Amino acid sequence: MKVVRPIYLPLSMKIWVVTGGAACGKSHLCKILKSCYDKTTIFSSDEAVTQLLFEEDVKNEIALNLGQYLLLEDGNLDKKALRAAVFSDENLRLKLESILHPRVFAQLELMARKLALESEMQLLIAEVPLFYESKHELTVDLTIVVATGATVQMKRLIQERGLEASIAKGLLQAQMPLKSKMELADIVIWNEGSEEALKLQAQILMQQIPA
Repeated sequence: MKVVRPIYLPLSMKIWVVTGGAACGKSHLCKILKSCYDKTTIFSSDEAVTQLLFEEDVKNEIALNLGQYLLLEDGNLDKKALRAAVFSDENLRLKLESILHPRVFAQLELMARKLALESEMQLLIAEVPLFYESKHELTVDLTIVVATGATVQMKRLIQERGLEASIAKGLLQAQMPLKSKMELADIVIWNEGSEEALKLQAQILMQQIPA
């Protein structure tokens, strides 16, 4: 398990991190787990990033550090150009991550503390794709890696998400190898099968590790 700095929460409050590779089904598993456990909230890093990219200070910092050309005439970021830039230049990607990651983890910690004050809240499931890649620290009770083969990842990124092959390849190369994540995880969910297969794995997890 990742060695992390603690967030002091009541013993009844637990944090599970769902991480893994791109297009492996992390969000889908989170939804299934939420349906299995009562008193559960999901934190999505992807949703947090989407919101951050509309904040003025974030947009200005990205433009300052990665290039003014990324700002459109209406003041919003050209997300397609931003994605192409960061997955073709590692230095730009690292700059972007240095801007976004601290803010995402700050939001996650804030949510954890707020939920801990609710006597009925028991479980926070945090979907954090770059949990292991990040240098930020967070104490968690369980880490779950959702994994699939690289061929399946590429297929899903291109066919389901509409990414160009070069962008999809750059995205996968920018992440820690799935094998390494699987070795660090408490639980590994393999998601190349059917919907029912994924649900079955979630049910087995629920039976083995009560929230």
